[in-house]
Amino acid sequence: MRKIAWNTKGVDGVAILPSFSNWLQGQDFDEVVLRVQGGTISQKAFNADWKDSDLDAWVSLVEKNANIKLVYVVNLNQLPADESILWNRMKESGLVFDWIEMGNEQYLRKFTDSLDKVEVTDRTKDMTPQKYLSLCSEYAGIFGGVPTVLQLAPSKGRASVDVGFDAWNEEVLSRTNDNPNVHYCMHIYPNGGTRWDHITEIQERIGDKPLLITEFGGYDVEFEGGAPPSYEEFVEASEAVAIILKQLLRDQDIPFSQVLWNDFERDEASDFKDGELTAKGKMIVSVFAAESEPEIEVPEVAVLESYLTNYDRTF
Repeated sequence: MRKIAWNTKGVDGVAILPSFSNWLQGQDFDEVVLRVQGGTISQKAFNADWKDSDLDAWVSLVEKNANIKLVYVVNLNQLPADESILWNRMKESGLVFDWIEMGNEQYLRKFTDSLDKVEVTDRTKDMTPQKYLSLCSEYAGIFGGVPTVLQLAPSKGRASVDVGFDAWNEEVLSRTNDNPNVHYCMHIYPNGGTRWDHITEIQERIGDKPLLITEFGGYDVEFEGGAPPSYEEFVEASEAVAIILKQLLRDQDIPFSQVLWNDFERDEASDFKDGELTAKGKMIVSVFAAESEPEIEVPEVAVLESYLTNYDRTF
């Protein structure tokens, strides 16, 4: 199956949807999975930010491309009553979602240590895995029987980070993995280290459930202290990650490239611009649409040293 998946910017990415739709109709993918809306913006966008015309644009994309599946990301900063209003608007518009992802990277230090960020509110500060699961339970009943996707933290291969991430994962998995309607997601950025065996361990723990890698890339998109990579280096690093994921993931797992499009001043990450794939986008499609898996040795821990890691993406 030729399957491809992208992280998207929901409201902010509406302008590119017509050209993306036109391009997509010329492709032969069996399945295209889009995360709406992905990244930090998902925890800063509320019902009022979604105009009816935005919903219409997404409906038009899906109607013209029957092979699209959608992941909806819940804003845990939005009260359940308002989240329900937005969900009902989406349903009434004609949008159908295959997964409901609860929040975005709430295991990061900005949430656990209550840093001064727009996306960190009274609802999401002082975050713990217990608080995360409690917040998720507040939305129970809104989304019907659509499978829920809960966040798992990556393993960086460094005890200083992993002790907290491992505790998060154990709490989430031990309390929810027996529910067949609960699936899981993870984000993979190897800067600062990634323990690849961790993916296999999670797969074994969750069995036949899909593991959604709802964001992956070669590098984080912020740079602190070190020189940022050139575009060519960024694409090369992203390709290395894509090839490893291609080998490690099972048929039911889904890797979402970061990102379909964004408007950052420094923009290495976009896969689609000006009506066509970028060089990075072409690489992503080539890796995941290939007829055979490329051969590559999967390292136990990969570390990209081009700059310091801050674990605080603003994508």
